[in-house]
Amino acid sequence: MEQRLPRPIAYSMDVSGKTDRCAVAMSCAMVLLDAALQYSALAPDTALHRRKSARRAWFRCDAIRVAVRGVCTAFGKCGRLRLRRWNTAPHIERVMFHQYYKWIRCFQAVAKTGGFTAAAQYLHIGQPTVTDQVKALEHRFGVELFLRGSRSVQLTDAGERLYAITRGLFGLEEEALTFLQNAHKLKTGLVRVGAVSPPISLELARRFKQAHPALDIAVTVGTEALVLKRLLDFDIDVGLLAETGSIDGIHIAPYCRERIVAVVPDGHSWIGRPSVSIRDIEGQNIILRELGSKTRDRVELACRHNEVPLNCAMEINSREAILHAVASGMGISFVAQIECIPLPGLAMVVIDEPLLSIDYALCCLEVRRERPLIKALFDAVLDERG
Repeated sequence: MEQRLPRPIAYSMDVSGKTDRCAVAMSCAMVLLDAALQYSALAPDTALHRRKSARRAWFRCDAIRVAVRGVCTAFGKCGRLRLRRWNTAPHIERVMFHQYYKWIRCFQAVAKTGGFTAAAQYLHIGQPTVTDQVKALEHRFGVELFLRGSRSVQLTDAGERLYAITRGLFGLEEEALTFLQNAHKLKTGLVRVGAVSPPISLELARRFKQAHPALDIAVTVGTEALVLKRLLDFDIDVGLLAETGSIDGIHIAPYCRERIVAVVPDGHSWIGRPSVSIRDIEGQNIILRELGSKTRDRVELACRHNEVPLNCAMEINSREAILHAVASGMGISFVAQIECIPLPGLAMVVIDEPLLSIDYALCCLEVRRERPLIKALFDAVLDERG
């Protein structure tokens, strides 16, 4: 926000003869003080009227600077004194980020944690302070950032757009501090990984620790949507995703391909066969993962491609629960081979179908791909894969 103010009023007067310097200075000061009053009257909404200290405010005014210069000139001359217009540039009120850093920091904390109390705990300050800072930010810029309920808060449209900016801003701030703390050639540091597959992420962690024993790695497992959200919020450094396409602002590197196999109960007719055809699925009771599961997507794609009807007998949103259901004889199912846990009463069968596979990829924010710790993880696990 910029506000241009009128130029100071120019004055000109002549003082002839050998007049006393003090008298000249006093006359000059009075005339220029009147100019300052006129100047302030033309711009009542300037910083001159918003400062708490009147004395400090007067000396910030361009007209008073003119007066001070004129008085200094008066003390230096006894004869003719001419005061000309000072060529001052128009005053511009600039909005600087550092002036509102604490307010925006509190907004970011509330948006990230989902509440004022949680934000206060996150920032290690009092909850009333967080509330006051956010209110001050809203009042200063005349915008509503949160819809406040009795027990929860929700971002408005303006709040959502601001949060999209601040989460990257403060994420880079934390990244800068981490970089400075770990700048001594990767002797210490922590890489945070979010993954959709526990077995594959643990294998990744093993390879990373083998290459960098002094570095630490933390792994959290969740859905693809959760991993991406945590990546964009700077809560993790690297994501491990399945069957992901191009995403704006995300650097993606292929990591591995895993075969999808069938799991059947003991005594099933497929046991003992080296492989089965995709067409053998017809008529089987299939236990599938929930909609959106990459494994389910690939199985349905393979069946559509081969025009094989799929009989979904049950839908379960847990890989472990599906394996137990198969072992108890409730049907057959499909899992990535690396994720198949050898339970009693369970057997694994290879399906002869190229479409039954899942591609996994490592990803990080494009702006962070050259960060030392992130680059170290990519180099360690991808070089070994290559």
